Amino acid sequence: MASSYEDDYEPGKAADENVRTSWKPVKTDSESWLLTDLGETYDVRGIQINFADDDIDIPVPGEIRGTTQARYIDEKVYSTRWLFEGSIDGKDFFVIKDKREADTDLPR
Repeated sequence: MASSYEDDYEPGKAADENVRTSWKPVKTDSESWLLTDLGETYDVRGIQINFADDDIDIPVPGEIRGTTQARYIDEKVYSTRWLFEGSIDGKDFFVIKDKREADTDLPR
């Protein structure tokens, strides 16, 4: 379940273990969230969250040149902010990790 999602980026793709799929909220969803139900209570020892640089509009100053992997490296800092919560019953939630005030790029 999620606050929203783009076509072909359904919530179930967030944890399908396929590196070529993902969940993506609609661009206008400024308070996006994703809920994953594990079905029962587990002793979770690790969680990995990967953020994709999907559809970032970066103006390129001038011409990009290169041979096999031409690229432009943007020097701007993009902050990745998020809140990760857990719940035993799906009603009462507790904070696992709060990065809502982060001022750095946190790709995972």
